Amino acid sequence: ESFANSGTEVKNYGGNNVVKVTTSYLIEDESDGADDKVKDALIAGVTKFTNLQFSENDALIDNEHFTISSSSKVTATIADDIKNSSVEASLLALVLIFLYVLVRFKKWQYSLGAVIALAHDSLFVIASFAFAKLLGFGFEIDQVFIAALLTIIGYSINDTVIIFDRIREFLGFGASHDRKAVFNDAINNTLSRTLITSGTTLITVVVLLFFGGEVLRGFSFALFVGFVIGTYSSIFIAAPVVIDLDKSPDGEVKPVKA
Repeated sequence: ESFANSGTEVKNYGGNNVVKVTTSYLIEDESDGADDKVKDALIAGVTKFTNLQFSENDALIDNEHFTISSSSKVTATIADDIKNSSVEASLLALVLIFLYVLVRFKKWQYSLGAVIALAHDSLFVIASFAFAKLLGFGFEIDQVFIAALLTIIGYSINDTVIIFDRIREFLGFGASHDRKAVFNDAINNTLSRTLITSGTTLITVVVLLFFGGEVLRGFSFALFVGFVIGTYSSIFIAAPVVIDLDKSPDGEVKPVKA
C-alpha cells in the first residue's frame, strides 16, 4: 500500500530472509527529502506486513527486527548510461572481432559474415528480455547484462571461427568441388562437435538459471538464449552469408591462405 500504483516489485534475493524491492515511487521527485520519503514508506510497509521493527544497526537484526542493507536510485540518466555502455561495448567487440577474423582468414567476407551473425545474436538476446517482460518476468538490464552480452559474443565467435577454419581446410583439399558443397561438407563435419559442446554448456546454464537464485537469474537467462541462438547463427547465418558475398564461380573456389 505504501507504494501503490508505483510499479513495485518484490523478489527473494540470495536467501529466504532477504528481499529486493524495486519501485518507481517518487522517481521523478528531485527534492532533497524524496529519498527519505521513499525509505519511510518502505519501512512502514515492511513493518505492517511482517510485524517486524526497523533497526539501523545490522548487528541487532534478529527475528523481531529488519534493516535496509543497501539502496540505490536508478534515474533516467543512469539508465541511459547503462544503455550507452552496452551499445558501445558491443560495437567495440564487433569491430575488434571483424579485424581479428580479417587477419586470420584474409577475406572480408568471412569478417562480415561473423559480425552479422554476432549482431543477430545480440539483438535476439535484447529482444528476448523485452519479450520476457511482457510475460511477467522482469529481468533487469544492468552491468551484469552487459557482461552476459559480451560473453555470448565471445562464445558465438568461437563456434563460428571453428567452422570457418574447417571451411578453409576443405577449400585447400577440395578445390575441384563447387563452393556450396565445400561449405556444406565443412559445416557437417563440425556439426557434432558444435552440438555436443553447446549441449554440455547449456546444461550448466540451465542449472544456474533454476538454482542460481534471483541474483543470477537475468545473467543466466541471457546466457541460455544467447548460447542457443549463437549455435544457430554459427551454422545457419555466418557461413551462408560468406557464400552469398563470395562471388567466386562454382568450380573456381579460391582457397583461403592459412
